[in-house]
Amino acid sequence: MNPDSGKNIPRHRTHHLRVGVGFFAIPLFMLGVIAYFAGFHRAPPVSRSGMGMGTFFTVTLPHSGAGRLETAYSLATNRLESLEQMMSRYRPGSEISRLNALSGRDAQALSPETFEALEHARYFHRLSRGAFDITVGPLMAAWGFNRGRAEAKHPSQRALADALERVGCARLFLCDQAAFLEDEGMEADLGGIAKGYAVDRILSDLAGLGVTNGLMNLGGNIRVLGRASAKQPWRISVRNPFDAKQPLGALALESGMALATSGHYERFITIDGERMAHIMDPRTGRPVRGMAGVTVLAPTAVEADALSTALFVLGPEAGAELIRRLPGRAALFVPDRQPPEAMATAGFLPHFTPNPMALTNIVRLD
Repeated sequence: MNPDSGKNIPRHRTHHLRVGVGFFAIPLFMLGVIAYFAGFHRAPPVSRSGMGMGTFFTVTLPHSGAGRLETAYSLATNRLESLEQMMSRYRPGSEISRLNALSGRDAQALSPETFEALEHARYFHRLSRGAFDITVGPLMAAWGFNRGRAEAKHPSQRALADALERVGCARLFLCDQAAFLEDEGMEADLGGIAKGYAVDRILSDLAGLGVTNGLMNLGGNIRVLGRASAKQPWRISVRNPFDAKQPLGALALESGMALATSGHYERFITIDGERMAHIMDPRTGRPVRGMAGVTVLAPTAVEADALSTALFVLGPEAGAELIRRLPGRAALFVPDRQPPEAMATAGFLPHFTPNPMALTNIVRLD
């Protein structure tokens, strides 16, 4: 994929699609994206949940695969613990923590997994023209996201400028299985891509185990194998950023497809009565305004994870232009206004059944 391809794309046309009545049954709520298993009267899928990478995860197999569930769960648990030891900035001995401690001074040797995750991060930074950036840590600190909501405040212009000087994924260098952050005080944080990366690794592990049908959900980062049953695809309900009890709709996922959602409800601060999402625009140094949620469909979970953040920053128009350069990817945008309105790229709609109780109008971005 070439991030510079598709230049001079004409501005999108919009088409308003009315949402009809007749929705699916009540879904089973799980995390930010919701797994939906209606229609399995006698043999529903089986699931096992746990904690990993600071969030909940669930491994789900068809009823016919119940005998492998414990093995699949153990495999996922071990993989998550291994990756967290390498990539978590909250673990002092992790490769990412050591990389940050050496910023501006020396390179850090990396495992193949961490090196690959950083390669993905640099790629999506270039692809999104800077909208996705794993070095925004100084900006998060300047706004108070790392200190708790009670201490959040507008940073001074000087503090904001100082933080921006230490942000820029282009100054993260990768070579010979090592990484180097060019300036002292820079920080790498794989939180916006590591969960998707982990889901892909776990799906690969499950396939190696002989699993041909399954679903992995890590904090709302989802990827599927095969089908939920002989007659049913995997169906996932998309969270409504304004009402967790009333999903926006359901997605039918084909084998191998991945899904991720970024939303303003996940983590936020309030300054002078204004709620600000934790997703930072690395180009301006300020929290993103105007978006409530973005859901992305992609061939891999790492791609869906990174793109959901990038598109949240870019917004519907620029985000749709990016998606048009990426065949096989699709997105749903929910602006931060009520009543809720969704804006979808054309590739999203064939997979999506809207919930008329939550959405009455979808704008198609062509």
